[in-house]
Amino acid sequence: MAPNALLRSALRTSFVALLLGTLIVSLVAPAMAQDTYYSRRQPAAPTSQFDSSNEGPRFLGDEVLVEVGDDLQAAVDRHPNGTRFRLAAGTHRNQQVTPKDGNVFIGEIGAVLSGARVLDANAFSRRDGRWVLGGQTDETEFWGAMVPGAERHAAVQDLWIGNELADHRPSRGEVDAPGEWFYDYDRDEIVMFDDPRGVGSLELGVTPVAFTGTAADVVIEHLTITRYVPRAQSGAVHGDEARHWTIRYNTVTANHGVNVRIGAGFHVHNNVISRAGQLGIGGLDNFDGYQAQAIVEFNEISENHTLGYDGGWEAGATKFVDTTEMIFQHNWVHDNDGAGVWFDIDNRDAIIRSNLVEGNSQVGIFYEISYGARIYDNISRNNGAEAIGDMGGGIYVSSSSDVEVFRNAIYGNRTSVLATQGDRGEGAYGLYEVTGLHVHHNDMAEHLVQPGLRVEHGDPDYYYNRANNRFVDNTYRISAEDGNFWAGQVLDLAGWQSRGHDTGARLMPADSTPQLPAGATPFEPAVYGAA
Repeated sequence: MAPNALLRSALRTSFVALLLGTLIVSLVAPAMAQDTYYSRRQPAAPTSQFDSSNEGPRFLGDEVLVEVGDDLQAAVDRHPNGTRFRLAAGTHRNQQVTPKDGNVFIGEIGAVLSGARVLDANAFSRRDGRWVLGGQTDETEFWGAMVPGAERHAAVQDLWIGNELADHRPSRGEVDAPGEWFYDYDRDEIVMFDDPRGVGSLELGVTPVAFTGTAADVVIEHLTITRYVPRAQSGAVHGDEARHWTIRYNTVTANHGVNVRIGAGFHVHNNVISRAGQLGIGGLDNFDGYQAQAIVEFNEISENHTLGYDGGWEAGATKFVDTTEMIFQHNWVHDNDGAGVWFDIDNRDAIIRSNLVEGNSQVGIFYEISYGARIYDNISRNNGAEAIGDMGGGIYVSSSSDVEVFRNAIYGNRTSVLATQGDRGEGAYGLYEVTGLHVHHNDMAEHLVQPGLRVEHGDPDYYYNRANNRFVDNTYRISAEDGNFWAGQVLDLAGWQSRGHDTGARLMPADSTPQLPAGATPFEPAVYGAA
């Protein structure tokens, strides 16, 4: 069984737990924060400037050549800050690099950094109906919340049988089908079901990180970075404590925890970020008192969450925490198991614009317990197929203030735009609450769950009527006016408008397709990944 398909029903159960934990019903009115958060948003949409053409790696002639088999860290140690390194075509195995300030790492076409070592198929022996390789002494770590039955996926070793990620079973005895294995850490043995002599390549991921450290102004480009085994919430490219890295034209794929963790001032563009065990890309934009705007743009982020991590804990395409004025734009976020675009905990003034977000199993765009965002010009479609309850919206705002949602095309999702007010406490900039929500000029289609605002904790009259939450001039493509909205109860269009929402609503046939409204800047496809 493929790990990504393992225990889907348990994953759904985990989202029930998340939902219940998030939306605790209470009749107690919330205490108002002493310091009200005011958005620092500027009205102009920020943009970035870079050369978006991808003609392959460009060399200046002063690079230090690193051949396959050379020690890349030793080369970094021998040379001063600012040195450029040219990685030769081929597979560079088990390299772990702490750069110096200003280092540039650029791959020739076909340069691969792999965190896996090759296993000798002929060294396995047959025992008790399985194939066993002894003498394995890798240390491991179990980290992260898992769905029931997938606890072994938390171990930081992965077995690759050909191009397929094997399913790490809970015990030796449960290795009883093709594609299954077990690392017996007590006996220093790898146990697998398949005959290793007949499966092609056999590799064990063992190296936790490709690039990490505290250096500034590092550039990583035109590399494939794969089969590293960072634990959950850590990255194969791990920049939490670094500053101003540029990560461009790479294929970062099939790493155990997170493919890319950003830090302060990171610019991540034109990459393929795919098939991570836990999360495609995440992180924050500050460390040790230093903060700088991060930009993530023009990436393809797809098919992440291949291991049995609990999606309600943290798994899917993206998750950003504690960012300020971060820009997430022109990304193609598709077919991830979990949330697509997820900002969670103390983010403020995020810009989420001009993305194509589609086919993700849970929420398309999710802004949670944060402050101030502009979510606009996105297409969010066909998300939430495995969602339950309120999860699965095209755009979902959870206990976050001053969020503006406008000029989006939203269709084929479990619901279109939904906000929930839950009992989430207080963060760095005040209460986590839905106030100042402004949803306007979006084009939305039929939905299973009513859009609107759900008050699950606090004074309903305040949040529904006095907290400046409003829907204005949206287009709805619905088959009937009855029962299509929520504000404390199921409402028809007339009831919805009587609450002061969408008095200028435009109704269109349900079988028509939403479009980005006039004035929107559409998603722009780009060249993704290593040349």
